[in-house]
Amino acid sequence: MTVRLFRNAVDVGTALTRFRKLALRGTHIFNPDKLRRQQAIRKNDSIVRKSFEALKQRHVVRTNHYLGGAVVLHSAPGCKQQMWHVDYDPDKVSKKKVKPMGVILALEDHTRFVTPSIVYTMNRGDLLCFDGDDVHAGAAYERANTRLHMYIDVSTVNRPKNRTWLIANLTPDAKPR
Repeated sequence: MTVRLFRNAVDVGTALTRFRKLALRGTHIFNPDKLRRQQAIRKNDSIVRKSFEALKQRHVVRTNHYLGGAVVLHSAPGCKQQMWHVDYDPDKVSKKKVKPMGVILALEDHTRFVTPSIVYTMNRGDLLCFDGDDVHAGAAYERANTRLHMYIDVSTVNRPKNRTWLIANLTPDAKPR
């Protein structure tokens, strides 16, 4: 598992209001309930560009990485945790030296990223990166939460849109961090 968390990496300004409105017009995504939505956003959106630049400055993305897409995610109050999954085909990613990545940008405090062993709690402007074959799940939320999810692709791995690979036989024993 390769998770990198960068505190206060992106100035999100007043983006929460704009993105929350957009997300609420989005479609439901896989979840035990219908309380999680997503909507695609433009790759040239200013916040997406700032996030990608922040990753470049921190030497997270390499020359063979590129921005593959971005979505805004919204979890309504009472949203349950997703099933454990990966965002890229694990058979195609596991042996790669340069892997595709997922990125979460917190637009508000108390944004969470859940792995089987650790729950990362993020605040507004924090940027979290994880390898495309890292097992994770969308967190449960008692209060509404809106955040961005970006895909940092590589040319050697094709990522079908809106596809995840479920991981069975995992028990949630994550610890807050």
